Amino acid sequence: MTAIAELDAAISLAAKGDRDGAIARTVAVLATHLDVMTLHHAGVTLAVGHERQAAMALFRLALDRDPSFPWSRMELANQLFDANRPAEGMVELQRVSLGHNAPPTVFVRLARMLAGQGKAVEARAMLRAALVAEPENADWQAELAALG
Repeated sequence: MTAIAELDAAISLAAKGDRDGAIARTVAVLATHLDVMTLHHAGVTLAVGHERQAAMALFRLALDRDPSFPWSRMELANQLFDANRPAEGMVELQRVSLGHNAPPTVFVRLARMLAGQGKAVEARAMLRAALVAEPENADWQAELAALG
């Protein structure tokens, strides 16, 4: 079984509530695999198991190895938001949005954070950036309309 397949199995365990089994499986994979994708996937496994601090540490390790890897940066931002650390999460999302090939969801997340801070002009700009990639997304169009 590949490292990613092992981590997918660990995610399934975590989703079913077997936190100890998920952690044990994740640690076993990390003992032999420390590439960026494996570190990222292990971070997701721990995030699903509500091990936020450990997940953030793995996302940061993945970013130390490849700072341009957008998925770890987005997951790190999500964990920071969930940990009630929005300023740090916003910085991570901004780093992703500055990179090439940033997924449109990054711009949507930024838009929501900006709107929550009362920065409608900036939020609209972020939603427009997301809609360039997915112009037919009705939810994002509605969010843009709601901002005026």
